[in-house]
Amino acid sequence: MTDTDIEWTELQEVWNSPDRASDARVAALHQAVRDQAYRLKVVLAFELLLTLAALAFMIYVWQKAPGPRSAVIIGFSLLHTAVIWAYAMWNRSGHWKPVAETVRDAVRVRRSHYRRRLSAYRFVTWLSAVEGALLVAVLVFAEMTPLPIVFALVWLALAVLWTVWDGGRIHRELDALDRFAQEFETE
Repeated sequence: MTDTDIEWTELQEVWNSPDRASDARVAALHQAVRDQAYRLKVVLAFELLLTLAALAFMIYVWQKAPGPRSAVIIGFSLLHTAVIWAYAMWNRSGHWKPVAETVRDAVRVRRSHYRRRLSAYRFVTWLSAVEGALLVAVLVFAEMTPLPIVFALVWLALAVLWTVWDGGRIHRELDALDRFAQEFETE
């Protein structure tokens, strides 16, 4: 064997040897895609249970206090629920069973997942602003006990704060994923 043959053989061995760090990151990326689809289904089940509990409570309220005021509140609650469900199903379409056979597919699915979560956070923030404005109007103009409305306003404020905090975390994860994708593309 000549020196060139030996060098060529060594180069082939290096080229064909697995890069353990990259392999681990790729495996983690594929696992993240599988976990994401599973978590989405678990969250959907929880949201469905929460919606059914809210509907049961609305039926209870209607039975205890039927009348125009209850009908208006229940009607707005149902409209609110329908808007949220419509947005949630639209925003999650295509993510129930994501296809991520290659690393490029997995990166695409994860990026899409993060972008959809950020979109959902924008929706939550705007919806909370509208709900907060309506609750403040009810607090100011309606003759009602203020404690439940103040509680709802505090709850909305906490939801928006959590959304902003988690949105920052999602932005950081998306940036890290973009760096990984660039690194992977250049290899």
